[in-house]
Amino acid sequence: CIRDRSQTVLSDNSRLTNRTGRGSQPLRVMLDSQLRVPTSLNIYSPLGLNQDGPSPILLVATTAKASFQSRKEAELAGAEVLVLEGKDQRVDLEALLRNLGERGIQTVLCEGGGELATALSPII
Repeated sequence: CIRDRSQTVLSDNSRLTNRTGRGSQPLRVMLDSQLRVPTSLNIYSPLGLNQDGPSPILLVATTAKASFQSRKEAELAGAEVLVLEGKDQRVDLEALLRNLGERGIQTVLCEGGGELATALSPII
């Protein structure tokens, strides 16, 4: 599972994939409180098949600040959208980690900057 802030995705146009050729693709998780990342970027690209079947989908964690239309566009592009309202109109990271745990995800690779690391530090 990989997490990324929307600003990083916008600047890098990253896919958040396993490029080693070994193992499965991760569940890609993007934090985007306003759904600013356009569905035309690489992160929304389908990953195809893993050795175990279809690759995991993209999970987008957002807030109520994201418009209904933006949420629908993300879903039509193949993403699962979770609205997790936290403090200061940001994504509730604790609720997101609980959701990932309920999916059986026990390991999280967090890709982002100091702001995300600081927000996660009291939780993990």
